[in-house]
Amino acid sequence: MALSCLTSAQAQDRSAYSFKVTPHVNQEDELIDSITVDVLVDGVKTYLDFSTMLFTPQSPDIEHQWIIERDINFDGIPDLMIFYGYIGYGGQGGDIYHGYVWDVKTRKFRLEENFTEIPDPQFDETEKTIRADYRNDYSTYVHLVYKWVDGYLNLFTQSEEELEEPEAGF
Repeated sequence: MALSCLTSAQAQDRSAYSFKVTPHVNQEDELIDSITVDVLVDGVKTYLDFSTMLFTPQSPDIEHQWIIERDINFDGIPDLMIFYGYIGYGGQGGDIYHGYVWDVKTRKFRLEENFTEIPDPQFDETEKTIRADYRNDYSTYVHLVYKWVDGYLNLFTQSEEELEEPEAGF
């Protein structure tokens, strides 16, 4: 899935873009297994759109925020977080997203590959880092810190915390 195609011959300012998401329900299991994103420029639908399969199919009964427009690279310009699914163990993981950053020079959105590795991203505006803390399996918590270096997101630190086995009995 690439949003780098999200430009026309006349490149627009970032503020001209808006998006409409259409979830697609798989008739076999009645779960949302993919989404299509329509790209609008100044409110007019363009020929630009894209689709993506979800990492984890979602119930149509649960309300989702499919697209979040947020500055993910700390440059002051809204980028895109597109819901991709859920990762983790036993309800203690987090939502994962495709992350697209707005490139001011090319006036295009660029996929940031590493962003999908960050469940429930927590943004630290002061340190200009993105953190994730999640349970990886029944006995391990994972702590990640990402930093932007030369315009690209890099894993800065990763640690794991092993939980002690509970003692048997009451």
